[in-house]
Amino acid sequence: MQQPSSPLARLGTRVGRAGIVLRAAPVDVVTDALGDLPDVEAGLVREAGPARRAQFAVGRRLARAALAASGSDVVALGADHLGAPRWPAGRVGSISHLPDLAVAVVARAADHRGVGVDVAPAAPLPPEEAAVLLGDDEQRAVVAVTGGVGPTVAFAVKEATYKAVHPTLRTPVGYRDVTVSLGADHGFTATVRVPGAVPPTRVTGWWEVAGAHVAAVAVLG
Repeated sequence: MQQPSSPLARLGTRVGRAGIVLRAAPVDVVTDALGDLPDVEAGLVREAGPARRAQFAVGRRLARAALAASGSDVVALGADHLGAPRWPAGRVGSISHLPDLAVAVVARAADHRGVGVDVAPAAPLPPEEAAVLLGDDEQRAVVAVTGGVGPTVAFAVKEATYKAVHPTLRTPVGYRDVTVSLGADHGFTATVRVPGAVPPTRVTGWWEVAGAHVAAVAVLG
């Protein structure tokens, strides 16, 4: 597997200081993308198209590499009823992929209750999509930090945040249920407010614009 690009490597260094292992690799569509995957993994996407199978396969391989780097036994990763990976006891993790890039993160459950990762194309969101994702004040604040790509960064942060809180909240979370504050130091805080979750859940993390991609890693302490 190739090493991630420099900004993703910086993100990996930041999350590594918090005890989180990050692995990233490009995605290539190949004829037998599922060839070396355990049956429990391959069966989840056997009927999918070539691009989806390739993304899934690279993501699962990265996840198992991250598990090994964290000191965990490497096991096949099934999926829960929402499609999220089932991590082995003692570990939490997350996977994200695009047609050309996959990223996985893993941490010890003793250190963090949840971690989430998301990657997105580093392009401005259409105004109508940004309006669904962010309130007016929130949108102005993220644009002030990151420029026109700010709503896209916020999108990746909110997706990563949902993945981090999912194992604990086990309830649907909408984009407007999550309010984000981006730091110029590439850190962020996110507050999740959903019915039944009292008090609000606070998540922290890091974001990067890495060439053609935006990436975010969220941590539920």
